Amino acid sequence: MVSKTSPIAWCWGAGWDSTAGIIEHVRRGVPIDLITFADHGGEKRRPDPERGEQIGTYDFIPIFTNWLTDRGYPAPVICKYQPRPKTHQKYAQAARMVVERLDLQSITEVDISRFAGIYGNMVANETMPGIAFGMKSCSVKWKIEAQEPY
Repeated sequence: MVSKTSPIAWCWGAGWDSTAGIIEHVRRGVPIDLITFADHGGEKRRPDPERGEQIGTYDFIPIFTNWLTDRGYPAPVICKYQPRPKTHQKYAQAARMVVERLDLQSITEVDISRFAGIYGNMVANETMPGIAFGMKSCSVKWKIEAQEPY
């Protein structure tokens, strides 16, 4: 049983499970002190036949944020792992190379900056995410370390 004085924090992944858990807390009136979201820059987008466009996790963040704040709950704090500037430049350059190689003309510098996260890391280091090798090193680096300050 959680003490009424213990702070309650959620590490929200914006998927079904963590979203449902937070919604249930709100439904029951359980206070939430902090909600964090680790932005690793590797959002998966999928086609939405009803809307006729691609949608993804990042599209849902402002919708859920408004829903939470309308009910008096805190907005999620977006946490992002920040590599050293030189490393970030290396990741951004790797992402830019892929964009150029694939001739993705609609990709902006803002997109490239976002791709400089986990994708840029994998391209620059010519590797796969840790989970491909049975490890969780990407989750540690891009999710846990990003949220530790909170």
